[in-house]
Amino acid sequence: MPYNKDRGKIHIELDFKISAYANARNYYDRKKQLAQKHEKTIAASTQVIHESCIDTMYSPIEGYTQC
Repeated sequence: MPYNKDRGKIHIELDFKISAYANARNYYDRKKQLAQKHEKTIAASTQVIHESCIDTMYSPIEGYTQC
């Protein structure tokens, strides 16, 4: 089992019906998909925060504020 200093042990599922190469490919494909999903989530949340900041930049009481 691989060791990650920050997280400790990592659980990797192995399929004994396929080769070691296929298991590694499955693992890294999944890892790549999760990284892409994480990046999309960060981008979407940043956009939402930015849009909400733009929507609230003007306050009748305070005038224009800096985001």
